[in-house]
Amino acid sequence: YHVNAATNSTWIDKFNNSTKEYISTYTKLEAGQKSGQWWGYQTYNRLFGSAEEVIALKQFGSNGSITNYRVAHETAGDLYIKDQNGDGVVNATNDKTYLGSQIPKVYGGMGLQLYIGNSLNIGANFSYALGHKRLWMMACNDASGASVDNQSNKMAGMSAVVPQNSPYNPATFPAITPYGDGQNGGSVNFSDYFLYDASYFRLNTINVNYRLGKQYFGNSIVDNIEFSLQAGNLFTITKYPGFDPQGNFAASTSLTAAMGVDNSYYPSARTFTAGVKITFR
Repeated sequence: YHVNAATNSTWIDKFNNSTKEYISTYTKLEAGQKSGQWWGYQTYNRLFGSAEEVIALKQFGSNGSITNYRVAHETAGDLYIKDQNGDGVVNATNDKTYLGSQIPKVYGGMGLQLYIGNSLNIGANFSYALGHKRLWMMACNDASGASVDNQSNKMAGMSAVVPQNSPYNPATFPAITPYGDGQNGGSVNFSDYFLYDASYFRLNTINVNYRLGKQYFGNSIVDNIEFSLQAGNLFTITKYPGFDPQGNFAASTSLTAAMGVDNSYYPSARTFTAGVKITFR
C-alpha cells in the first residue's frame, strides 16, 4: 500500500502597480495575505427568530429617523449578520471579512494492492482532502429570493416561515422572500452561511481479479480464465450537503469565479465494469 499527502499555500507579495488589494465576487486578494480565501459577510450562524429581534437592532433618531441594521425589509427568518466594526449598521464597505479558505489544508491519496495466493488480486485507490470550505451556490441562489423561477427541492420545507428552532419549524435555510427583499443570498449578499466544510474521503476505484489457472482445465485448449470486476466512485464519506464535495467547480479563468464555487452540475457517475479474459494454449 502507499499513502501520500500534500499541501499548498500561495501568498500575495505585492501587486505590480499602486493596487493594494483586489476584491472579486467571493474572494479578496491582498498584499501580505494568502490567496484562495473567501471574502464576505460573517453570520452568527442562525436566523432572526422574531421581528422584535430585528427592531431592537434599528437606530431611532430624535427627529424620527430610522437607521436599519442591514435592510429595510429585514425580519424573522432572515440571516443574522455580524456588525464587524460595531457601528450598528451592516454594509459591504465596513463589514465584510475573511471567511476561511477554498484550499484544503492537506490533500492526497492512497492505494492498496492485496494478493491472495496466485488467484485473487484486489486493488483500490482512494483520495481525500481536509480543512477547506466550498460555496454551495444552489442554496445561496435560492435564498436570494423567489420570483417566477423554480426553486430547488432542497429548499422545500426547510426555509424559515416561523421562528427558527421552534417546535413547528426546524428551518435550516433563510426565508425565501419575494424578489430578494430579505437579501439573504446571491453573490451580492454572499455570506459564510452557505459555506460548508468540504472535507471528504473517497474510494475512486476498486479492482477485483480472480484467475483460474491451467490446473483447472487439464489437457484442454484453455490455459486460464481471468474474471475481473471494477467499480468507480463507489462511496464518498463527507458532511458536505451538495452533490459532490470534489467536483462541480465554477470556471477558474478569472478571479471573479472562485474555484471553490459549487454550481451543482451533474456529479461524478458511479460505474461498474465486468470482464472475462480467456487465454488459450
